[in-house]
Amino acid sequence: MYKLGSTIPFSSLSNYQRFKNGLEFLLRSFSSMKNFVEPTAVAYRAALMQGIPLEELPMRVNFRAKPYKPVTLEESIQYLSSPEYQELYRGKPVWFYFRRNYKGHFPPKYPRKSCTRAHKLITSNPCPICRDEYLVIDHKNVGLLKQFLHPLSADILEPKVTGLCGVQHKSLLLAIEMARDMGTIQMRLPFRLFDYSEYYGDVMRPEELRQLASHVVKSSGSGGQLEPLDDIYRKAARSLANLPASITSLLHQSAVIPHIEEVAAEPPTAEIERPKIPNRYQMEETYRKLLLRRKRAKSILLYD
Repeated sequence: MYKLGSTIPFSSLSNYQRFKNGLEFLLRSFSSMKNFVEPTAVAYRAALMQGIPLEELPMRVNFRAKPYKPVTLEESIQYLSSPEYQELYRGKPVWFYFRRNYKGHFPPKYPRKSCTRAHKLITSNPCPICRDEYLVIDHKNVGLLKQFLHPLSADILEPKVTGLCGVQHKSLLLAIEMARDMGTIQMRLPFRLFDYSEYYGDVMRPEELRQLASHVVKSSGSGGQLEPLDDIYRKAARSLANLPASITSLLHQSAVIPHIEEVAAEPPTAEIERPKIPNRYQMEETYRKLLLRRKRAKSILLYD
């Protein structure tokens, strides 16, 4: 029987040695840590403002049961332009370094419903918004909303890319739509066809209106896209050239009606040969007859 300080008994020397090594590891850990910082965004920012290097701060290991108290909108907007924010995220979006924990080899198909319950975090690895109390989603916080938009198409990124929970993603959708309505975020407008009779019905004759609207036609498919007619460019140029001078000047002065500019370019005349596609139905029928012949051949051999 071994004792440490005459108070803690140990059944074997190996258990005593493990306990001693554990104590030495804890002493080395606490002696190397100059300042204990709680793994939250508020404590991290306070430590960075005090001058503590980022390398000496503890890693964010477990957020479970931590209180979730987001700051006000004004503080969140100021936080995005602070040096502490730049040092934490290093010029990347707030979701760039986030990785969601999951069991198995394949990521989950749907996002987490929520990271909080009763103003407390219920998971050890919350989403990028819930883990940082200084990130507040609002239609006025444009700098944060632009991080969740695609840089080329301006579409909202999916939760499987950003890692947001369901509650924060719904708030993000609402905030971006409100910002688009207010004009603080640019949006991509769809191409629309106009009824020229509503604009020039009292100025142009029906033949001229049909000639003006013959530049594009609606597609017959379900996609709703536009399909050009045959020799669309030549017909459009000839139709605009044959219009009266007064109508041509009126079309050039108007900038809201599409298809009012003369098109001088012609489509390429290169002919592309279609690849030969085999008849899939005929191939299946041929293979089915082959299997039937093999089956009949086996049955004849068995009966013989």
